[in-house]
Amino acid sequence: SISSHVGNLSFLRELDLSNNSFTHEIPPQIGHLRRLQVLSLYNNSFDGQIPPTISNCSNLAFFYLDNNNLAGEIPVELGSLVKLKSIYLQRNNFIGTLPPSFGNLSSLDILGAYQNQLNGNLPESLGQLKSLRILSIFENEFSGTIAPSIFNLSSIEGLDLSSNHFQGNLPMEIGNSLPKLQHFSVAVNQFTGIIPTSFSNASNLELLDLLVNNLTGRVPSLDKLHRLSEFMISVNNLGSGKADDLTFLSTLMNATALQLLGIGNNNFGGELPEQIANFSKELNIFVIQNNQISGKIPVGIEVLVNLEVLYADGNKLSVDYQGNDFKALVYNFMVNGSLEDWLHPTLGLEEVPRSLNIVQRLSIAIDIACALEYLHNQCETPIVHCDLKPSNILLDEEMVGHVSDFGLVKFLSSGVLDNSTNHSSSLGIRGTVGYCPPEYGVGSEVSTHGDVFSFGMLLLEMFTGKKPIDDLFQNNLSLHSFVKRGLSEQVKEIVDPKLFQMQLNGDATSNHNHNFRNGRNNILIECLTSTLEIGMCCFMESPQERMNISDVVAQLTSIRNKLVGT
Repeated sequence: SISSHVGNLSFLRELDLSNNSFTHEIPPQIGHLRRLQVLSLYNNSFDGQIPPTISNCSNLAFFYLDNNNLAGEIPVELGSLVKLKSIYLQRNNFIGTLPPSFGNLSSLDILGAYQNQLNGNLPESLGQLKSLRILSIFENEFSGTIAPSIFNLSSIEGLDLSSNHFQGNLPMEIGNSLPKLQHFSVAVNQFTGIIPTSFSNASNLELLDLLVNNLTGRVPSLDKLHRLSEFMISVNNLGSGKADDLTFLSTLMNATALQLLGIGNNNFGGELPEQIANFSKELNIFVIQNNQISGKIPVGIEVLVNLEVLYADGNKLSVDYQGNDFKALVYNFMVNGSLEDWLHPTLGLEEVPRSLNIVQRLSIAIDIACALEYLHNQCETPIVHCDLKPSNILLDEEMVGHVSDFGLVKFLSSGVLDNSTNHSSSLGIRGTVGYCPPEYGVGSEVSTHGDVFSFGMLLLEMFTGKKPIDDLFQNNLSLHSFVKRGLSEQVKEIVDPKLFQMQLNGDATSNHNHNFRNGRNNILIECLTSTLEIGMCCFMESPQERMNISDVVAQLTSIRNKLVGT
């Protein structure tokens, strides 16, 4: 812990104790440091509350408390620090509201308070912060409508309000009132109404993320957004099922840096315009699933040489070309549903249970691992899926597994709002409980290691038949510890019993003698053990210790070859 004697360092102007292992409370005696201009305590394990006495540090300009275990309410007294330029409170456990007194911080440039438990309305007084450049408060419990004055802060470059409970309409003049806007995300809220046509006037816009709201109507022209790299409007109620719903796509031809375009899970009708062949050659991901789009995927799409993923499931589209250089993954309706349907079927009264044998499970696991290896290592810009789970693995008529739902996908080079410090103001990561790696929960940045962790969890689930949040896992028992114990004791007791009930190749062993069957059973157990060990190696707590996805592909393939060759 920090000694209370720190308050005796009266001439101190900068105190940087970041990236250590300090614990306990921040001593209130820090408030005695009247000359202090920089206080950096981020990346520690401080707990307790912020001492209100820090408000006595009247010269404080940079205040960094992010990535700790601080709790309680944010002191209203901090609103008296009128020289404050940056305050980082993110990734703690703060409750209550943002103090309205923050409206007095007239010099404030950056306000970061994301990934806390803050609630209530966003103070209208924040609209007084005429120097504010970045406001990032995603993943809290804020609610209500947002005061128009906040959307009128002409200095704003980055505004991330995602993953809260905000309501109301987006202001019609937002693109005119925020001329410097570069990053704008209100994803995962409850906004209604239409997408303002004025967005096209925010010519500096690079990221526009409106996914998972209740927006309706037509998508306006975006022809002036030349710098746009990510445009996400999936999971809304946009479109009307009519033929002209997709005309806005033609207005994106000028977005020469466009990498990610997501319009899935809406009501868009009509056909894809031929002009999509003129999209940015930088386009990596194009998500259009679950709409009412019909017709053919234009042949000209082959010229988009960097297109890695075209996710089109849930439409009535056809493909009438076979370009050898076309790398995109095209998904239409998958007749065998999702991996979730097979691992955990919900049966009707007259339905016959269906199941996957060990070779099928290994093959699907290899399909998934190959897809991840492609996204991580073969794309020009590495792509992290961020939400790998059984319901996002679709099975075609040949039972080939396809990784789907790229709604949370992240490019490793994107998402940072502020490059002037070592602090990240990236967009929030919203994975699925049970599959999300532990480091995301404590504020670590997205990485390919996170996908490997999720794959490890998925692999263990595929071969044990148990979900990571199974009712069995209580009193400190988890899927990880369940498998770990079984590997050291009795593998047969922890794997899905269906694997031993099913014959590997029809009746291939029905006429063989007892010794042969025992030998084959031993090989089965050996292969299951090796597979579970791979899952455990992907599941390591330290991201750097997790298995390389290319090695996963090679080892799973070797296991499958051993099985089918016996």
